[in-house]
Amino acid sequence: MICLEVNVNGERRVVAGDASAEVINATVSLYPDLKEGWLEIAGSVVPEHQPVADALWLAAALSAGDVVEVRLLDCEQAAAPNISRTDPTARATDSIPLVCAFCDKSNDEVPGMVASRKAVICPQCIGYLHDIISADS
Repeated sequence: MICLEVNVNGERRVVAGDASAEVINATVSLYPDLKEGWLEIAGSVVPEHQPVADALWLAAALSAGDVVEVRLLDCEQAAAPNISRTDPTARATDSIPLVCAFCDKSNDEVPGMVASRKAVICPQCIGYLHDIISADS
């Protein structure tokens, strides 16, 4: 199977791959005003006879001077991703959890999720967004 090997400053951080992967992305984001960078290895998997699920292999902060290397490998074994869904309309019968589209917490961690047609959000994030909106008034 084809995998992504990701090294930061010469240290292997992850070999990302999955036989059911639909796509695997390596994204480096820079936020110049905050002087921060972010590395994310994520994508989607299609479990057998189930709807698509989100997959996350790595999320890590980066600093100025960090060297990120991404290599394609043909490998036998890769790190297993954390798998979740944010779409409440997915007709899944597996045990992959629905998570808050903002903070990635599951219903087990934060009960009382609110669902729309496209995502779920937890009460804590609703409160946080309410505070932001109220502060601007």
